[in-house]
Amino acid sequence: MNTPMITSLTIEFILIICLAVIVISLMLQVFLLKKKLALFMKGASGESFEDIVKETLQKVKELEVFAEKSTEKTKKLEDNEKVLLGTPELLRYKALEGASSNQSFSLAFLTSLGDGVVLTTLHVRDRVSFYAKKIAHFSSEVDLSDEEKRVITNVRQRSNK
Repeated sequence: MNTPMITSLTIEFILIICLAVIVISLMLQVFLLKKKLALFMKGASGESFEDIVKETLQKVKELEVFAEKSTEKTKKLEDNEKVLLGTPELLRYKALEGASSNQSFSLAFLTSLGDGVVLTTLHVRDRVSFYAKKIAHFSSEVDLSDEEKRVITNVRQRSNK
């Protein structure tokens, strides 16, 4: 009769020992994890992980401000680029066949939006005439000569490239 009782006590004892081994093993793992966590939080350079995260977040905020300022500057530059003068366009020609040399010219100073001025000089024998015509959106309120139209067209084609 004693045998069955010993068996149940033995099983309980074995279970208690197994549970104790498991608890000790888990405690050892927790201890090792705490040690690794402390080492991780301290960092390789000795700086704490929290300080590293704070420093990184500060740098990210600074970069966001820099990116915002850069975006604003880029937009201003793009807006200004629209009104900057392009390369002037010059066309030389004879005002009248046989009565002048190749001294007449039309010179266009236009922005990429087509705003600006066309300057024209007409050299005929001993007389020189000078004209300045305001240009808005590649056209003028006053009549333009063929040569003036040609320099405006050349500027427009160049600005569309």
